Amino acid sequence: QRTDDKGRKSFRLEICNGEGVAHQIRITRRSNVRAFLKWVNKYQAECQTSCPAPHSSSGLLDFMETRWREWLKRPDICRRVERTAVPAFLEAMANHPSPQQVTVLNSLVKQTSETRFESCQVNGSKITLKSPHVIFQWDSATMAEAWLIQCGCACGEELLEMYDTDNRLMASVACRGITPAMERLLPTLN
Repeated sequence: QRTDDKGRKSFRLEICNGEGVAHQIRITRRSNVRAFLKWVNKYQAECQTSCPAPHSSSGLLDFMETRWREWLKRPDICRRVERTAVPAFLEAMANHPSPQQVTVLNSLVKQTSETRFESCQVNGSKITLKSPHVIFQWDSATMAEAWLIQCGCACGEELLEMYDTDNRLMASVACRGITPAMERLLPTLN
């Protein structure tokens, strides 16, 4: 909880790793504050200055890497795209009439939201997608590869997935209703 110089209170949930804040969720007027405070009261812990040693993270990360390796064998449904073209593509997605589902992952948290993004700001290597309900931000400098993958069903949806240098998924955008002009913003590499 923070109080500004005018006495207004704000709340946020910070998830930290050994190097500082790894993920942050801000509580806004539209948030369900009662549910948030109930969760905080139930799970709050004493302030700790050190973290316990991390346990093995097999689950989701292993699943993602296995899936990525399988896609490498399927050029009929996936294609590697120029990673430096991703920011311009995301800027073209802003104000697109269809909602997009965005997932951002880091070593601690996976966050997914489906919304219509009003803006995409690129400031150096920082990419920020904003909607009235959620803000996603990540550093594209850590992106090593980007892939466009066709969904397996008849929906025509494609997934833009961004991977870091360790082949870990860092962000994913389910692209609905992208136009041929938007698709041309992502040159194929394979």
